[in-house]
Amino acid sequence: MLDRRFYEIKKPLSAAQIAHTVSGRVEVGDENHLVSSVAPFLIADENDLTFLRAGTPFGAGSDGRGAGICLATPDMAKELASTDVRAIISVTHPQAAFVRASQLIAVPYSAQQDQPISPLAQIAPGVQIDAGAIIGAHAVIGKGTHIGPHAVIGCGVEIGANCDIGAGAALSFCQLGNGVKIFAGAVIGSSGLGTASDEGGLLDMPHFGIVEIADAVTLGANSTIDRGVFGATRIGARCKIDNLVHIAHNVQMGEDCALAALCGISGSVTIGNNVLMGGRVGIVDHVTIADGVRLSGASVVTKSIGKNEIWGGHPARPLSEFLRTQAQIRRLGKT
Repeated sequence: MLDRRFYEIKKPLSAAQIAHTVSGRVEVGDENHLVSSVAPFLIADENDLTFLRAGTPFGAGSDGRGAGICLATPDMAKELASTDVRAIISVTHPQAAFVRASQLIAVPYSAQQDQPISPLAQIAPGVQIDAGAIIGAHAVIGKGTHIGPHAVIGCGVEIGANCDIGAGAALSFCQLGNGVKIFAGAVIGSSGLGTASDEGGLLDMPHFGIVEIADAVTLGANSTIDRGVFGATRIGARCKIDNLVHIAHNVQMGEDCALAALCGISGSVTIGNNVLMGGRVGIVDHVTIADGVRLSGASVVTKSIGKNEIWGGHPARPLSEFLRTQAQIRRLGKT
């Protein structure tokens, strides 16, 4: 599950070692089973550590083998006994336990290096690198690309041909297609907002995913795209994203979308092709915006929207309905 361009496997851990680390107990399975990677439950295989929160629907892994080691509440651990999971560890707070254990298995490669441009980077002919830029180990930069002053290209990042990376932009855990334009100060591949909690309070949920940006995408100044918790945050070909836009972890955006300034897209939103958003649109997590949707400025979307619909308002609803409501409110003020 882990993308080895960006993540280092520290060491395999056994179920017994993980149980000791998180103050849990191996309820079912082989306490000597080893894992060397991490994944979400439904796609985890025998090499993966995963977790399952109380009340989460589950089934065997999609390939029929099941997860290697799963952290679960005591009640969920009993239910999991009928699956193909190799070892099940019961803990009070499975997600918090995953946070602590996962970082003993895998971590991002260190960004420390002795010189601005790593000798391990693969830089094609014709690439222009301006003063102060930093290129990490094993980064790949295609021909004709321009890296602006003080931009930071992290370890393992892949940038296609004829791209333009603006001054002070920071790219990590990502791959870009050809002809991508990233304006000054944009940040791609940082961790998003994800938390777990236990008796000690809130913990940052580690993000083990990446960002994938297709050909001819434009990302405006000081905009941000977070990498996935697992898997990828994806931006489709020819999307045009204005300044000061935030796209959270695991968003899936289709092709030819345009987002005006100050839009905020929450985690795991799915956006179709040819979607247009006015300025300051906000979308709550886990909704789907179908192909051809138009959202008027400052809309706040709280539910999924079907193909080719035009919505607006706070909360957003079909634009004709929103305008009628506004007219009725204005008339009330005149009586």
